[in-house]
Amino acid sequence: AASVKGRYVVGVDIGGRSARSDYSVIVVVDTEGASGMPEVVAQWRGHGDHDIVVWRAASIARWYADALLVIESNTLETDPDSGGDSGLFALTELNHVYHNLYRRRVRDTVTRSVDSRVGFHTNRATKTILVNNLVGLVRDAAYIERDDAACDELSVYECDASGRFGAKQGYHDDMVMARALALFAAAEYPARHTAPVNLPLKFNF
Repeated sequence: AASVKGRYVVGVDIGGRSARSDYSVIVVVDTEGASGMPEVVAQWRGHGDHDIVVWRAASIARWYADALLVIESNTLETDPDSGGDSGLFALTELNHVYHNLYRRRVRDTVTRSVDSRVGFHTNRATKTILVNNLVGLVRDAAYIERDDAACDELSVYECDASGRFGAKQGYHDDMVMARALALFAAAEYPARHTAPVNLPLKFNF
């Protein structure tokens, strides 16, 4: 419906394929919830091939009124099992059929020209920005969280002695990072009122 267009942001943290690896998490945030604050309204968490996770995320984003889709691209660009080809191919294909994707600005080191690239690339600098934004929201009770497991992850997320952010040894931070991506993008991007695209819903969820 037109009344919800531009309200939703979907954050995607890409994990591993095996049962022992990090989870992939797809989280949906309503930026204009009933409380007047951003609210977590849906989540998928599991393991799977990266291209399937990407298309599942696109299906969920399509369902939520063509939500802004923010995919953490590091794993897709450096997939050790395929040299990144499978993940990059999935992003390329997605770019052709889904219009409301988060794009980062990149500067060519030779020509110095500025271009855009699909996905959020997490490095030490950008992760600090993501986490600081999330810390402020948690501290100020400025978003609504409904998942106890996500609260548990937040409680063991830390900055270590070297200044790096991450979960304590033996814990996961996939739900934390998916929320950090979605909530940062919700603040960075204005609401988008764009025409829907003809994207088939490839998966049931």
